[in-house]
Amino acid sequence: MGAGSVWSRNQAGWSLLEALVTLLIAAAAASMAAPALGQWQRRAALAGGGARLVREVRELRWRALANGCSFAMVFERRGERWRYGLYRDGDGDGVRSADLASGVDPLVDGPFEIGRELGPIDFGLPGPIPRIPPAAGELNPRDPIQLGSTDILSVSPLGSSSSGSLYLLGPDDRVLGAVIYGPTARVRLWSYDPAARRWSRVAGPGAP
Repeated sequence: MGAGSVWSRNQAGWSLLEALVTLLIAAAAASMAAPALGQWQRRAALAGGGARLVREVRELRWRALANGCSFAMVFERRGERWRYGLYRDGDGDGVRSADLASGVDPLVDGPFEIGRELGPIDFGLPGPIPRIPPAAGELNPRDPIQLGSTDILSVSPLGSSSSGSLYLLGPDDRVLGAVIYGPTARVRLWSYDPAARRWSRVAGPGAP
């Protein structure tokens, strides 16, 4: 057997060893990256939910201005999840609970579950947590839809809306709060860090 054959066999052996080492390194890197990727995906889902709420309020205000009547997002809990539908004022007195029950104010779109397309998020709170500044005290964990005495976010034909706040809960107990300012229907997003027990403003435009 010639020297060339020995060299070829050694080269093949080293190539196989190098390939195995490369695969082991890649597997180790993937296992270390998986938790970080999962955390990024969860936070992206929560951010996507906030962006969707901003778009929904924008769309609601546009419909009210364009049609000269009130429109509303109506929230309701079904089983373990929250959902919402978009309704139109049918008799000129705003979207009201009695008119929803009688069918006078009709459903125009939905109902939707916000986590169905965006992943493991829903309206909710992980427990008593501080209110969004400058408010003091703690939030009621059983009430993630805080719009006064009803769960209706209504926009008038003049562009003003209900005031209040909506809270989205992610799987790692992070919370995204959407604060709606009634005179302009503007939305501001806040993010809650459970480790620091602190709210911080989310950069980006509100609505409209």
